[in-house]
Amino acid sequence: MAANTYIFRQSVRRPIKLPGLISSENGSYIAKTQTIDLSAHGAKLRLDKAVALPPHFQLSLSEKGNVQRLCQIVWRSATAVGVRFIDPKQLKALRARA
Repeated sequence: MAANTYIFRQSVRRPIKLPGLISSENGSYIAKTQTIDLSAHGAKLRLDKAVALPPHFQLSLSEKGNVQRLCQIVWRSATAVGVRFIDPKQLKALRARA
């Protein structure tokens, strides 16, 4: 395994510095973010300041919004958040159980 990669949960996460945007599921802007590490299943995000986030949100993995993922918060600190990427069908199932 390369020195700059590590195993986290289901897949290898790779360090990366990528600007992005967090928005609500309906597209309303919430905050700018920087993706710190990324895998096929999730990411670690850094926020400039503490911001209230909903349990599920849309992440644009670029400032232009070319690549988007629906996210569920796994853990949270004041200015960082760990998310897993979810399919919209998973979100419907999660809401049905709540």
